[in-house]
Amino acid sequence: MALHELGTNALKYGALSNPAGKVTVSWRVANEEGQPTLLFDWVESGGPTVQPPKHRGFGSTVIERILRTQMLAQSEILFEPNGLEVHCKFPMDRLTGSNNVLNKVSKDRSLDFELLQGAKVLVLDDEWLVADQTAQYLGEAGMEVIGPFYALDEARDFAADSKVDLAVLDYNIDGTPVTPLVEDLQAKGVPVIIVSGYGSRLELPQGTLGVDFMPKPVARASLIERAARRLGSATSAPVVGTEAAE
Repeated sequence: MALHELGTNALKYGALSNPAGKVTVSWRVANEEGQPTLLFDWVESGGPTVQPPKHRGFGSTVIERILRTQMLAQSEILFEPNGLEVHCKFPMDRLTGSNNVLNKVSKDRSLDFELLQGAKVLVLDDEWLVADQTAQYLGEAGMEVIGPFYALDEARDFAADSKVDLAVLDYNIDGTPVTPLVEDLQAKGVPVIIVSGYGSRLELPQGTLGVDFMPKPVARASLIERAARRLGSATSAPVVGTEAAE
C-alpha cells in the first residue's frame, strides 16, 4: 500500500508527472543495534519543485502510521525542493517472519504451544489490515490460517463444511454482530476468541456467552498465549474474561 501511494503521488504530482523526472528506489540489509534491518530509500528528482504540504495526506499516514504499527518501521519523509524523499528502516523479522516467535511468549508451563502446530484457525475481521496482522501472528506461531475472511457470510459458509479448530473474530462485521457464526462454531465445539472494541470492554449478548474477549489492539504474544490456552481447554468449559491490550 505504501508503494502504491508513493507511485500514485509521483505520477500525479511528483517526478513521474513529467518526462524529465525519475524515481530511484534502493534497499539494502544492514546491522542496526545487532539486528538485521532493511533500509529502504525512495528518492524523486527532475520533477516539479516540491512544496511541503499544508495538510497531512493519506499517503503520509500510510507511511508514517501504518508502516510503524504493522511493520515496526522507522520512516522519514523529506519534502526536498528537488523531489520527495522517503527513507524507512524495517526489522527483518517483520518482513520474513520470526522462527523464534514462540520463544517470545509466556513461559507459563500450563500452556502447550505444540497444540498450535498445524491447528486450523479461522480469522474474520472487516478491517483488512487488522485481519492480515492477526493472520500473520497466528501463522508465525505455526497455525494454519483459514482466510482471513472480511465478510461474515463467507466465513459462515466455510465453517459450515470445513474443519476448524479455533476462531478469532471481530465482533462487528460491517455493523452486523458475528453472533450467528459464534453459535455455528459453538455447536461444533470450536473455541472462539473475539478481538474487538478498541480500549474498551464489550458486553456480549446472549448467544456469544462462553467466548473469550480481547480488546484491540492485541499484542502478538497475548494472542498466541490465548490461542494455546483455548486449544488446550477446548474439551472443557471455556473461560470468559477480558484482557488489557499490551
